[in-house]
Amino acid sequence: MTNLVVSFKPNWVNGWWLRAFTDPYTEVGGAVTQCLWPKPTTIATPAGVHRVRTFVRYRRLIPGDGGSGESTVELAPGEELRITSSNGITNQSPFMPQATG
Repeated sequence: MTNLVVSFKPNWVNGWWLRAFTDPYTEVGGAVTQCLWPKPTTIATPAGVHRVRTFVRYRRLIPGDGGSGESTVELAPGEELRITSSNGITNQSPFMPQATG
């Protein structure tokens, strides 16, 4: 197994809104994991090539996934990959996952 460590960093303009009304999520290999705004979330993942999708869901307000962005990563056995997902200035901007280490 390998670990993906996912952190969400909302834009400073709309970050207060997103933190108040949404929850961040990460999807890897079809499995969705709820993340936390203030700290990284570790997701155990088998080695190989994976599609990573990061998005937010509004709490009880709007159905569906908002601000969805995705990336493909390759993980070697025993590797830990850090991913930071950031969005743009508007609430609808996608959270684009990028490997940071």
